[in-house]
Amino acid sequence: MLVAKAWVPLALIFALGCTLRLLDFNHYWLNPDEGIYFSMVSWNEWSSFWNEYLGNAHPPLFYLLIRAMSGLADGIAPLRCVALVAGCCCVPVTFLFVRECVSRDAIGTLAGLLAAALMAISQTAVEMSQIVRPYTLQIFAMTLGLFYLVRFMRRGGQRSLPLYAVWMTVALLTHYGTVIVLAGVALTFFGLLAFRRLDGKQGGPSSCGTSHCSLSFWLCTSCTSGRISKGVPWPKMR
Repeated sequence: MLVAKAWVPLALIFALGCTLRLLDFNHYWLNPDEGIYFSMVSWNEWSSFWNEYLGNAHPPLFYLLIRAMSGLADGIAPLRCVALVAGCCCVPVTFLFVRECVSRDAIGTLAGLLAAALMAISQTAVEMSQIVRPYTLQIFAMTLGLFYLVRFMRRGGQRSLPLYAVWMTVALLTHYGTVIVLAGVALTFFGLLAFRRLDGKQGGPSSCGTSHCSLSFWLCTSCTSGRISKGVPWPKMR
């Protein structure tokens, strides 16, 4: 029953996560890091934009997305929408990933719902969804990529590995910290090969090891993004 009707509690959890992220969405000034992003997308000429980008330490995807959003309206709100949408989408994607790692029965569904609920109410996840930073987009793409990896190891499928590659590339082009997860996955496979447990059979010991390691890497990356200063509230008009 829980497996068949999982979309009902998941929809409620998703609505809760969206509500928490929309509260105080435009209540704060730019923090110093947001000021860097805002300065970069304020250039009218692409040459000036790229010159400033080359002096930054992050990959280009997030900058290109917020530059595209900056053309929709003035102010900081359109730029924050990229992190907001990605942060909201992290909630159902977390459910899919954790359920795939555990099992597709009632226990796995319950674990996925619990993980989605924790993602929905996490104060750090909420704050990252309310400011101009790339972390929610990175976590969304990375979680979806690992979901397809675990799905391939457990059930196979021709599209799972290409989709894993696509979404991990998106995560890498969003934040270089994704290299840690990619390295961890590679080490897991090398370890399975070394102990001759990578037998190519879906659902065997190798798939379980990949599932557990993928879940561990995801938890480490998701939980160590760090708290972010949101600045101070906008001044009230007299």
